[in-house]
Amino acid sequence: TWTVTGQILFVDRDDNAIVVATDFRHAPAGKKTWSYSVYKISPEGEFLWGKDGISLEGDKSHKYVVCMKICQLEDGSYVFAWTHTEKSKMTLEMQRISEEGEMLWDADKMRLEDPNTSYTYPYLVNGGNNQVILIYAKGTNMDVVARKIDFDGELVWSEDTKIYNGGWGNVPPWTIIEVHPTNDG
Repeated sequence: TWTVTGQILFVDRDDNAIVVATDFRHAPAGKKTWSYSVYKISPEGEFLWGKDGISLEGDKSHKYVVCMKICQLEDGSYVFAWTHTEKSKMTLEMQRISEEGEMLWDADKMRLEDPNTSYTYPYLVNGGNNQVILIYAKGTNMDVVARKIDFDGELVWSEDTKIYNGGWGNVPPWTIIEVHPTNDG
């Protein structure tokens, strides 16, 4: 796959292609701001979520949208995590979409944002039992932090777990860490 904008390709357990592209489609008139559009395409080439796909943030767009990650849960739904600019900081967004293309999580509730802290480099791991583990970098020191989220978007762990105290610069966490779930998640 190739596009002139940021794109991600994910193949699900049913061999459908989940294609995510960065585009200007939802930008206000005359603005060059970005958002993610996602398509589900069957092995036969059918657009299962419609010809125009789904906008992950509705009619919102941002100066930057980066670092998209995708994970499929046991029920067949997909969890997406990415970052975008919010004023001078990076905000982490998440959404869960059903197999049929329905948005399942309240985006405002799932957002990690703080006017004094950036949240970057999301990494998703299937945590078993329709749960997902989100690993991300937090703050200017780039601490690596994890949170476990259940099927409904609720936190499983009472607080986020710090994995690493940072200080490694602007290197995406997935280039230096590996996550290996056990048989029980």
